[in-house]
Amino acid sequence: MIGPYKHWDCEMFAGTLRCLVKDQLPDPEMLGLPLATSSHKTFRIKRLLAKKQMQNHPIPQWIRVKIGNKIRYSSKRRRWRRTKLGL
Repeated sequence: MIGPYKHWDCEMFAGTLRCLVKDQLPDPEMLGLPLATSSHKTFRIKRLLAKKQMQNHPIPQWIRVKIGNKIRYSSKRRRWRRTKLGL
């Protein structure tokens, strides 16, 4: 039986599959998994996430009309996959 801190390390070599049992867990970033936030958040973190969500919106159309289309887009927009908040 493999314990909770062991994983299989498999590789293909000369047409055969070789598997070894490693003693440590793989790094989630190496597997391509994001470091997800917990489902139970503190109120402070939840409030900060709500503020960042409200800030992440395009500029209103009336501002484009008022300024004369000098500001065309919000430079502080954030894509959830590209730019992280660093919490």
